[in-house]
Amino acid sequence: MKISVKKVAAGVYSLKFDDAEIVLESDELKELLLNVTKVLIPVGIQPDNYEEKAREFISHIKHADNVGIQKFIIVAGEDDIIVLLKTAENDKELLEKFYGNMSDRSRKMITEDLNYKFENGVPSGTVKSAFNRLIKTAKNLESEGSMIFENIASGIAIRDLKEG
Repeated sequence: MKISVKKVAAGVYSLKFDDAEIVLESDELKELLLNVTKVLIPVGIQPDNYEEKAREFISHIKHADNVGIQKFIIVAGEDDIIVLLKTAENDKELLEKFYGNMSDRSRKMITEDLNYKFENGVPSGTVKSAFNRLIKTAKNLESEGSMIFENIASGIAIRDLKEG
């Protein structure tokens, strides 16, 4: 079987399997590769799953109420918020949720920092440690009642996500 991958536009890739072709956005391609890796690599030597934890966290945090997001932005470290926003830069819903709960000044400062600090991407160790802190912060806010999650389709709460 001949397999080829070609970038067709910014964040869009074409995968060909012999004569069959599918077009995927970068997030879909990453998910596909992660799933293929899980199948091909024995469980005992699985790579660190921080990317999966980050995706789970991102899918949950955008369902937090606005007051909770505002509190989260204040309590979480600015660098961690920047890592979150950079990691989720293609998730329009999350970006709207966070930017909509920031002042114009904060939004401008965060945007400038995003463009400056991580113009070449975020190192994996930075993502892992930032998301561990973000998950812990969200769990604390949820347990104290400062952050309420609405309409979580998966039925998994932030408190169920694992740190580390």
